[in-house]
Amino acid sequence: MNVKHALHSLFKQTVEKIAPPLTKSQFAEKRVLTPEEFVAAGDGLVHACPTWSWYLVLFLKFMASVLPTIQYDYTMSVGGE
Repeated sequence: MNVKHALHSLFKQTVEKIAPPLTKSQFAEKRVLTPEEFVAAGDGLVHACPTWSWYLVLFLKFMASVLPTIQYDYTMSVGGE
């Protein structure tokens, strides 16, 4: 891991520990999602693209207080099958 990446990771971890999760949408201004917007976007993706499936994972440690288990999506069998 290079120094620039390590510093960015440290900065990100620090911000995640002290900054609360978003409660007000800032997508138009900053292109960031609230936890609820993230889930709604994933639900829309699953509805529009049946190959996508939801799987429970811990998304980010700082979000654990808002949503203990957040889902992220991944796809299987892409490519005409």
